[in-house]
Amino acid sequence: CDHGRLNWKYVHGEDRLGLAHVKQGGKLVPAEFDDAVAKAHSLVNKLVTTSGGDALFGLVSARYTNEEIYLANRYLRETAGTPNVDLKERTGEADDFLVVADKNPNTKGARLIGIGPDDGAIGLAGFAEAVKAGAIKAAVLFGEDLDDDPDALAALDALDFLVVVDYRLTETAKKADVLLPGVTRAEKEGTIVNVDGFVSKLNVA
Repeated sequence: CDHGRLNWKYVHGEDRLGLAHVKQGGKLVPAEFDDAVAKAHSLVNKLVTTSGGDALFGLVSARYTNEEIYLANRYLRETAGTPNVDLKERTGEADDFLVVADKNPNTKGARLIGIGPDDGAIGLAGFAEAVKAGAIKAAVLFGEDLDDDPDALAALDALDFLVVVDYRLTETAKKADVLLPGVTRAEKEGTIVNVDGFVSKLNVA
């Protein structure tokens, strides 16, 4: 579509992240990528050991490829052991021909892979209240932000820690204790599943 073909300037945007960062003294400072990953993993492991996987919330972008979603889901559910995994819905105008209301390119793939809270677990809709109640103590956000959700964005300040993987410095990313740079859709290969269930392959631009 025209939006997909013409909407590319963000790839070279001023808010692009090129380096990993960790928070020191209340400020994000550049760090070696491997060191930042190790820091994030250490924080998650400590939380799981002391509070259990139920204290962690995971958000996985439905803009990710199936392959990225699969790996993020495995980390959250198998390594961290959390049932609190969700995606952020994006909706907009639709028509009766080609344009659908779902503005995420891979919601179908994410749901098929298993993104969504388990029965009785915490999803994005209940995230802010769960943080306030002390049920959620930390979060890992894969390729996603909460900039358009004031309550959820404010709740991030009450977490023990926040890990964010993203390609740009959002307001959400600024609150991270560990910030890992991601890539845009123009810089990766993979597959997505459209609303009709058909698989499409993405190639590096």
